Amino acid sequence: MELTNIPPIYVYTQDTTPSDLTEGKIWIDTTTSPPTTKVSDGTTYNTLSTDLSSIQKLIGLNGLNILDLTAQGSLTAGVNANFERDIYSDATGYLNTIDTGNTTGAFNTNCYKNDVEGADVVKSFTTAGDTTNQTVTAKTGFAFTANKAVKVKAVTKLSECTATHAYIMDNAGTGTLATATFTGDVATFDYQLTASTGYQVVADKEGATYTERYGASVSYPVETTNINYTAYVGAGQGANIESISVVNIVSANVIVQTNEQTIASGYSYFMIVAHETVVGNGSIDYDVSFDGGSNEQTGLNSFTEYSITDSGTGLILKQNLNGNGAGNIATATDFGVLLW
Repeated sequence: MELTNIPPIYVYTQDTTPSDLTEGKIWIDTTTSPPTTKVSDGTTYNTLSTDLSSIQKLIGLNGLNILDLTAQGSLTAGVNANFERDIYSDATGYLNTIDTGNTTGAFNTNCYKNDVEGADVVKSFTTAGDTTNQTVTAKTGFAFTANKAVKVKAVTKLSECTATHAYIMDNAGTGTLATATFTGDVATFDYQLTASTGYQVVADKEGATYTERYGASVSYPVETTNINYTAYVGAGQGANIESISVVNIVSANVIVQTNEQTIASGYSYFMIVAHETVVGNGSIDYDVSFDGGSNEQTGLNSFTEYSITDSGTGLILKQNLNGNGAGNIATATDFGVLLW
């Protein structure tokens, strides 16, 4: 076996720059505490650096995942001195960090989105022939098709109808999608319709007898901007329902903003982490302040290391959910700011 001689590597440990600047030479600079390891590029000694961004990303995501499991298990969340975070288990966040007064994003189940509601539009079913009453037990009303992805906000019954409940059902009338109780003549909903899909809106008294109000001959379909009424369900040509109130769902640039979170002083760097989803031209960026809102660093990306430019002890984060126009969706389920 042939042995290969490996030349020794000398490491300079001193408080002055070595005169030997040969490329690759190592110097441990003892003027700092702790000492700093530097390496020569042939001209000068440079401090060794390590890219920890991938590790920091995993730390942040794991921290958010742990908080999510904590919320699902109804456990008490712990506190991390260098990790401000929350998950969107409700509109205020599991740790109540969300400033709902300054948040314009739409809270959905366990997430915030940039889908927002447009103006409330009432579409009437009423016809001049709604003049007849009869006693029934069945669900009666209308079949309709959604032209757009609108949301049903309310259903109003004819005042002569004594039904107690309103229902949004599938096109066949066999599956109940949403139910609401009439208060007076109005049943309040918050149900999202799918474009180009058929539904029924009907009313009854949960199987008991009630008075149905219905009309005479109506020519279908009755077309409107958002929904088209395609047929009657039950007796007569139009039964029980006077009108349906819907709102358009549109995409817009919105924010999810935190309340001011107290942090320790002395941090120099940070990384924003979050579970994010974008569709179409949707996008997500961030604005952050470390001094209670006096100064902001804007247009930041998640999973990117940044230096803190204006240090302080009050953290405010704005999560910008961007995407104007249909189909440009931005969704986030949480946020985290890792500090070091």
